[in-house]
Amino acid sequence: MAEKCIAEITLRLSDTLKRDLQDLAMHEDRSLSDMIRALLEVSIYGLKHRADASCARADSRQTMRGNE
Repeated sequence: MAEKCIAEITLRLSDTLKRDLQDLAMHEDRSLSDMIRALLEVSIYGLKHRADASCARADSRQTMRGNE
């Protein structure tokens, strides 16, 4: 079950960025808020995944050095 989206924020954008987001949303048949939410999710969770993977690699290297 998908998490309910009930929180709201005010986002200040340039007119150009807003129009570009609207064009992208229209191209993907999404609402503007849905498009922004999707972009944020990809960005945030992608960055989190990369950070977690980086920490795992660092832990792995540290463990290997300790075993030498």
